[in-house]
Amino acid sequence: MRSFSAWILILVMLVGLTNGQTKYCCSINQWEGLQSRITGTAPHGVGSLIKEDSYVYYDSTNRRVAAFLNTTSPTENTENFFLEVYTGSVGRIYILDLLTRKCTLQVSSLPFSGACVPDNATKLSDIFFGTSVNPLNAVAYHLLQEVAGSKLEVVLTVTADGSCVPVTQLVTGAIEGEPVMQVTGYTNIRPGISRPSVFNVPPECQGVSEVETKTQRFRRSATGAGLPSVMNNLFRP
Repeated sequence: MRSFSAWILILVMLVGLTNGQTKYCCSINQWEGLQSRITGTAPHGVGSLIKEDSYVYYDSTNRRVAAFLNTTSPTENTENFFLEVYTGSVGRIYILDLLTRKCTLQVSSLPFSGACVPDNATKLSDIFFGTSVNPLNAVAYHLLQEVAGSKLEVVLTVTADGSCVPVTQLVTGAIEGEPVMQVTGYTNIRPGISRPSVFNVPPECQGVSEVETKTQRFRRSATGAGLPSVMNNLFRP
């Protein structure tokens, strides 16, 4: 049975499993903001919790994503920089440990996946956050996502103003008999990229050898948290 930390890498980015096309909506092409996530499970009947805070830079126009991630788990605290960039049909995923300055490289044969509401989702309702006087209007969707042979339930919300920016994501279910629940929230989202240089490959990662070839979708994360979200696959990190 896999460890809890191994599964968080899978869960981190369930959404966004499309190639930039959907019958619903895709997020604006370039944005940055905070992604906060808590994942809980009970391996062998023992409760475990992982907290992750990250600042994400998303640029589908140039097929690249970067993120600074701080993760707290029962066994360790980590700080990582995550960078996914595409050249032609090849994606390179760099993960730099900001404490040890060690970098690893993964190469992906999968196409870049946009942050879109998947076609297999079902619209639940139009909702709003805050008060009716000054609301943040959003749309809620539900879908089932298969991970390692298990079906997970996902409820996600995105803004209803046409920008399709993620607001929340809830994942519940069990993987290999281990119950899991993951709650993700997105705040302070800003259109555009304020620091284009964030997509430069760090010096520590230049010339590093490939350690793994990725051919399956659940791959992204800087903490190993393969950023799924469902709309990140929604948002990678």
